[in-house]
Amino acid sequence: MRYLLGLMSLLFAGLSSATPNPMVTLPAGYVYQFGEDFTEANWSTTQVVPFKTPITTQKWYGMQPNSQFLSKGYAAPPPGTLGYPFATNYPNSPHWLSMGWWQDSSGGLAGCFIASVDQTYHGTMGTTLPHPGAVRHGYFEGKFMFPVPKSSASGRSGLWAAFWFQGIGSNAQGQTPELDAFELYSIGGFATAHTTWHIWGPNGSSVAGNTFSYDTTGAGCDCVGWTPAKGTAPFCDGNWHTWGMLVTGTNIVTYLDGKLVWDTPNPDDTVYDLPLFIDLDCAFGGGWPINLSFNVPPYPGTNGPGMYSMKVCYVRVWANPAEQ
Repeated sequence: MRYLLGLMSLLFAGLSSATPNPMVTLPAGYVYQFGEDFTEANWSTTQVVPFKTPITTQKWYGMQPNSQFLSKGYAAPPPGTLGYPFATNYPNSPHWLSMGWWQDSSGGLAGCFIASVDQTYHGTMGTTLPHPGAVRHGYFEGKFMFPVPKSSASGRSGLWAAFWFQGIGSNAQGQTPELDAFELYSIGGFATAHTTWHIWGPNGSSVAGNTFSYDTTGAGCDCVGWTPAKGTAPFCDGNWHTWGMLVTGTNIVTYLDGKLVWDTPNPDDTVYDLPLFIDLDCAFGGGWPINLSFNVPPYPGTNGPGMYSMKVCYVRVWANPAEQ
């Protein structure tokens, strides 16, 4: 019996450490490079460093002071270690990270914004890569959950959640990429999600860009083989959904729950061949009004107006080693 139990323990240990598979078929040569499943017992104290603090052994970098984003500042720090409104589900299953926001008594707002590299573009995920935490070309996949929106007079809270990527360095013209796998805008009850590629000039001005939109009406969506159902916000239904983004030398491809929804030409591979690192944020604004009377659940441990959170089950990256 003890022998059998030992074999079972080894089997389950092997399964738990097995290399994950993507939801979609990838180009030849792509292999798993790195990922995050948020399984650490003390994730918020061991896996995130504060703004302007170098990553040493941690996986993530707080991109703003206290991960504050588009805020006027706040009189009291928000709940959570280091002032990050994070929560994890460890040791329960499924594991996830909850990225929320919080408002103090003076009206100051705090949100979450983390990246896979620090301010010097140093990371620790994917240690064999030339730039750990970033890949040249590749497939980025994340599994997310958003709550069902609750009604309000204005139908918006101003929440602006995103899964996106920035480049390390620039091309010969000083241009840099920004690729937004999704930006979710809480207007009309989380009516709109955008996938957008940008090319930014050396002075920060926009050189080019293109946006693909999803909305609650099922209109205005040039989806390939898929259209949002009328009256339903894009994957804001309290269920888990995967979002995938493939960047190759010729195309940028978007997948939702393993289905191809947008395939657009790579606008300039001198820009999109730069190593891309991961950003995750649950912020405010994005050009839309912020209305904190929006009826949302309270953040655990506070009596404020509450929050909407972005739950992240995992983030994973595949790429071709020959292209790194």
